Amino acid sequence: MPFVSGLRQICSLYLLNNPCIRLISGLRRDLVLHSPTLHYLDDRPITELERKRILAYEEGGKEAEDAVREEANKEYRDKLRCGYDRNRQLEEESRIERKKQFKRMLADVKTTKGELASKLEDILGELKDLDPESVEYRRLWEQKYKLEREVRHDWYH
Repeated sequence: MPFVSGLRQICSLYLLNNPCIRLISGLRRDLVLHSPTLHYLDDRPITELERKRILAYEEGGKEAEDAVREEANKEYRDKLRCGYDRNRQLEEESRIERKKQFKRMLADVKTTKGELASKLEDILGELKDLDPESVEYRRLWEQKYKLEREVRHDWYH
């Protein structure tokens, strides 16, 4: 392709509906091989992988091209596997952190419920010594009622 290699600044070429391209076999391969600045041909871009495969074919034939293709596939699979492994690692770290947070929350709830139960016992002890008709008795009774509701409250929702 002497005419293409002379075009040093070409970056895009559109030959899709040109009737002459039917007469030239391997046109895309030759255009990519002889014009390193060409980045877009007809209706699709020229990728680095395509350029590497064509150069390998030119140097070593079909076996070299297949080797480049297989290496690219291996790199792609390794990249995917690395992503999967990282996602799995992040999920595991998140699960461990959630367990730690849940244990801390349960410990906090247990402590709070213990404090409430202790206050409730104190109030019950004070209520025994008071006259049921007194204002202090009614105030402590209301506190007792509120504390009992909090102790029975489902803290997990």
